[in-house]
Amino acid sequence: MVISPYRHVFTLLKSDIVNKIMNVNHSYSNLAYELHCTVQEIQANLKETTEANQKLLNHVNVNVNELVGSISQLKNETKEAEMLINELNKTIETTQEHVRLGEVAKELAKRSPSKSDLIDILRKLYLKEANCSSSDRTERESGSWCVRRLKNYPPGTRFGRFSTMRPNKNNVEPTNGSHSGELVKSGVKAMNEAFDKPKKQEQQLKDEINKYNATQLQLTNISQKLNELNNTLQGQIKIKSITNALNEEFQLINNRLKTVSTSSKRLLDVLMYMLDYETIVKPLNSIYDKLLNGNLTESNDLKLSNEILNKTKQKLLLLTVKLPQIRYRRKEFHRPCANR
Repeated sequence: MVISPYRHVFTLLKSDIVNKIMNVNHSYSNLAYELHCTVQEIQANLKETTEANQKLLNHVNVNVNELVGSISQLKNETKEAEMLINELNKTIETTQEHVRLGEVAKELAKRSPSKSDLIDILRKLYLKEANCSSSDRTERESGSWCVRRLKNYPPGTRFGRFSTMRPNKNNVEPTNGSHSGELVKSGVKAMNEAFDKPKKQEQQLKDEINKYNATQLQLTNISQKLNELNNTLQGQIKIKSITNALNEEFQLINNRLKTVSTSSKRLLDVLMYMLDYETIVKPLNSIYDKLLNGNLTESNDLKLSNEILNKTKQKLLLLTVKLPQIRYRRKEFHRPCANR
């Protein structure tokens, strides 16, 4: 966008002004007109270059601001993902411990009496509780309470000290209200829980690991995208720095030429100003160096030295003797320039 019109400006200055003046032959009747048109074309291309560079600078500024915003957002997402991973790590460790304890409980449950064994043991215990003294038989058969110390159980246990049972001669199974029945239910429930809980915990562990893996993948993708955006940002910052420096140079040259290149100025004065090293050519050389150092253009030996410019100005002054049109004011060149 910027390089093409800039290179054209430098090419016109070097080929169509310096080289033409230095290599002029006897057929130079149209030289003044050609130089006038070259000055006009240089002005147009320099204006185009300055405007294009300003647009590029504005565009790069927008890109940099958007990239900074996107990078900031991704950094926040990275922090959130890292926090979630830390939480999931803790949850997984806790769940793994629960699974381990569940497996221990499951193994203990496997070594415990089965449900049928528990019922058989408790049925005998129930009958033992119901076997009161013969003097209480009538009361027992009539369904009264029988209270008897169970010596086989230590004090403080469920059947320690005293146990109260209500026997039923027609049913030798423990009733729902008996301590034996409650023990059977409690034992069976504990066994079922011991076998079911590890399965639930293993599923929970699997779910947490899946969440962890998904979050880790998300974090990897964010990190990769963040790295790409950072690289893009560095490239845009480099372009911004170069473009900003070029913008200052282009604005300076364009404003200087705009002042001296009005139609009321003599062509000779305009040419002498364009061939001034410090005012015009040195800034153009500086732009060329910046583009070359930024790998934005190829080396084509476009630069002009102060020595060649001084020789060109001397030759130009000599030409005015034989070619007085060079001293004409630019508005005196009535023939329109052909577009190239």
